[in-house]
Amino acid sequence: MKSYEAWRVTFQSSEQAAKSAFEQLIALTEKTQWINVNERWPERVEGMTILGWNGDYVFQCECDQDGDWCSIGGDEFTHWKPLDRPV
Repeated sequence: MKSYEAWRVTFQSSEQAAKSAFEQLIALTEKTQWINVNERWPERVEGMTILGWNGDYVFQCECDQDGDWCSIGGDEFTHWKPLDRPV
């Protein structure tokens, strides 16, 4: 991945455009990588959905009103990815 300095050189005419492009790239990269729960848990927002992985299979998981993940199925996950909701 390019460094911020490389992006800045590409967007020499606008420091703000370079910073914005770099931040968007980081955000997109984070969305495509599995996040280990030992590093970070998903934000506990009622109705938020994620993809969970438990080492054997991938499943969709939703946060309930108590802030618990996957309370209906009881699946435990070791890694997760955020799921975007359609607007």
